[in-house]
Amino acid sequence: MGTKVDRLIKRLITSENPNSTPTPQLQRYSFTTKFLNTLDKAHKEILTSHQPKSNLTATQTSALKSLRRNPAIIIKPADKNLGTTVIQKTLYNELAQVHLTDANTYKQLPTDPLASTVKNINDKLSSLQRYSYLTKVQLSRLTPNKNSTPGNFYILPKLHKKTLESRPIVSNVSHPTKKISQFLHETMISTAESSQSYIKNSTDLTNLLKDIPATPNTFIITADIKSLYTLIPNEEGVKNVVKEMSGKTKLQPKALDTLLKLVLQNNIFKHGENHYIQENGTAMGTIMAPTYANVYLKSKEEKTILNPAFNPYLKNIKLFKRYIDDICIIYDNADNSMVGFIKLLKQAYEPLELTVKVGRQDQVFLDTEISIRPTSITTQLHVKPLSNKTYIPPSSQHPPHMLKNIIYNDLLRVNRLCSEPMQRNKHELNFLAKAKRVGYDKKTLLTLRKLARKKLKTPRPTEEKAEPPTILALTYNGESTEKLASVLKETWKTHANPSQRVMVAYRTHSNLKKLTVRSKFTPCTQ
Repeated sequence: MGTKVDRLIKRLITSENPNSTPTPQLQRYSFTTKFLNTLDKAHKEILTSHQPKSNLTATQTSALKSLRRNPAIIIKPADKNLGTTVIQKTLYNELAQVHLTDANTYKQLPTDPLASTVKNINDKLSSLQRYSYLTKVQLSRLTPNKNSTPGNFYILPKLHKKTLESRPIVSNVSHPTKKISQFLHETMISTAESSQSYIKNSTDLTNLLKDIPATPNTFIITADIKSLYTLIPNEEGVKNVVKEMSGKTKLQPKALDTLLKLVLQNNIFKHGENHYIQENGTAMGTIMAPTYANVYLKSKEEKTILNPAFNPYLKNIKLFKRYIDDICIIYDNADNSMVGFIKLLKQAYEPLELTVKVGRQDQVFLDTEISIRPTSITTQLHVKPLSNKTYIPPSSQHPPHMLKNIIYNDLLRVNRLCSEPMQRNKHELNFLAKAKRVGYDKKTLLTLRKLARKKLKTPRPTEEKAEPPTILALTYNGESTEKLASVLKETWKTHANPSQRVMVAYRTHSNLKKLTVRSKFTPCTQ
């Protein structure tokens, strides 16, 4: 499209009736050409006036690519976002085999199961549609893509553990059940978030704790559910979730039951050249996993722990919140009943296993440390012992506002989680010192600190739900890109519907992780 096309459209519009108003279709088409012409012209100016800048020298980039090609090692992110790890492939495979040889969870297959899996899914979906459990639109939406592939198994090393362990993940980006998993997540999410134990994040927790008085008998109980996703029994999980969802979705129980089983029973994946299937639980990596687990746990909790007919200690619970597999309880032990309650708590989650910790000082839940004071409960930011946070230097080829927002969000998190000024100042100064070390000036940092404190004191306005904006994605190449963004916004405002919001988003450049990390495992060849 170009200016000639615009002239042609104008001629077509005016040829029939010089006084006529262009049709909406032609108006939109004409706008598209003008918009693309503007984009093309501005983009060419950027290419001729500005070359992308790399933070690495050519030698450093070459060295990293060479490291990635080294057949004896594998590079993976660490669990809990603790950095990037470089592991010998033989050790990596040993850690992976700890999971893959668990006969209760995984089974190795003799051949590639993709074709038979896709056929099975299609047959079950067609049957549901034939008997009116699904509409034709739903059938089309849930049918696997023609280019579907098995999942990709990988592990994240747990550096924070005393002994080297790992977390298994099955990447399901192009999996045959991906669409069904997404649909089930959307179907169940509102029910999962309606749970009495539901908590959105650490900020919600700290706000709740502010209103709970403390006494010498107040204790903090934290619990972790061991290997939640892989240990949920399929039969019990599906049964509980279908029952919990009764009356909360337009899907009939038969359809929900079948769709859940299609995801759980067809979790095929590869590791190296070998094919596997997960026979129990749901995989970390499939979209519905957290939502499915939350609805399953909701059904158990509201039947037991939060049910006065089952739990005689319910009156002692001042707070009961869970974030997926992490539980936080504030318990009044004035009647010395806590031992009995913990026994009942573990029983309520069977066959899942709980690891329980009890204390009054520095108990960790998510990224928050909770402590009991004489009459109140205090919180502060928890920093993992192995955390080695660094900031991107201000000279990096990133949008300036993005670099500042990283620091600002850390300072905002400190203000939200730290209930005592002394702890807040300590964490603020730690983050500011790290930012100053890589080149940020003192004035900018103090401004960000002031804004974060001001944001905390300003109540969030109640906003009406607006239509989602149109997002224009650009690759950031310095000030020239910012000028381009300004031109595009103005062009949009002038030629398109002014009521339609438009936002400019910047694509991320290649970073160290993209240069080095590979998802697929290729065995060493001797």
